[in-house]
Amino acid sequence: LFAFALVYMQKRIRLNNDKILVRRNKAHKMVVKRLKSAEKHLRSNDERAFYDEMLKALWGYMGDKLNLPVARLSKDNVREALAARNAEGRLVDRFVDIAGECEYAQYAPQGSARKEELYGAALELISEFESKI
Repeated sequence: LFAFALVYMQKRIRLNNDKILVRRNKAHKMVVKRLKSAEKHLRSNDERAFYDEMLKALWGYMGDKLNLPVARLSKDNVREALAARNAEGRLVDRFVDIAGECEYAQYAPQGSARKEELYGAALELISEFESKI
């Protein structure tokens, strides 16, 4: 039992030292947390906070999953990184569309009336990325 515990602990230490792997593994957990926060803002009808959380969730997820620093997060860099991982073009386009619509609605005087659709599309997109990447 002691030998098993020792081997298990050594493996955990090695995995925790790999910062990229830790960041990728926590990406899903963080996006779920942010999307739940966005849903709370959606229910309370706080549009600005909703779109802000949606953008943080989407960009944070892509940054963590693709190991891109915040300074390099852009639609072009995400497209390039996803293409390098052989992601479907349809998924990449959906991500860009959802992020673009959230950015537009966040700063437009008249917000998007499709908040629930955007939220549902973001959930679907994240689950598809989890299964494909």
